[in-house]
Amino acid sequence: MVGRPAGLVRFGFPPSVGMLFVGRILAECVSRFNDVKLHLVENVSPAVREALIDNRLDMAIMSCRSGHESLRCVPLFHEQLWLFAAPDLWTLPPGSVSVDALQELPVMLASFLMQHLENKVPLRVMAAVDALPLAREALFERAGYGIFPYSALEREFKRGELYGAPISGLTVSRGLFFRKDRTTSNAMRLVEDLVKARVSMLISERNDMFQEVLGDDYIV
Repeated sequence: MVGRPAGLVRFGFPPSVGMLFVGRILAECVSRFNDVKLHLVENVSPAVREALIDNRLDMAIMSCRSGHESLRCVPLFHEQLWLFAAPDLWTLPPGSVSVDALQELPVMLASFLMQHLENKVPLRVMAAVDALPLAREALFERAGYGIFPYSALEREFKRGELYGAPISGLTVSRGLFFRKDRTTSNAMRLVEDLVKARVSMLISERNDMFQEVLGDDYIV
């Protein structure tokens, strides 16, 4: 890397990715690269995509299927999708959930997931929810089931506040996006390297949940 990384990087990402490793990247920049200043923006993939296209962000992690002709994508990982619900609402047998079992359940999910899944899985969608705190509260209130990446509700699952299980064969892909017409600064390259290092660690340590994206395998 030529020159010491410095300057502002406006970096967007969805809530589940923020929980996975963005806090650690911020801590690393503060402790080791204090000439790099981060403006961190957490939002769902469609909103992050529009902000990047409109030049309100420099780089962003979002679904690999959220691409645009003005953006380039560096594929990062696939993450397992899970079905979640309040423990006393859960009626499914133990183990992974089949796609067929989803068809009769009232589900909520993010709008981008609904668009990706609508031609693959016949779903009984009660709401498209693009606000994770709202989805969490609705699940607590027994409003139905939710389809989300495991990392989005991992803490609630581990605390026993929600029950859940992986959905067989369904994953969401994540990629790091940049505008094609923008020069990549040293500070942006640094953040990209930090993201890739964290993703590599995730895939190595938790390969039951996270897998490498191979080639153009942008499957949801």
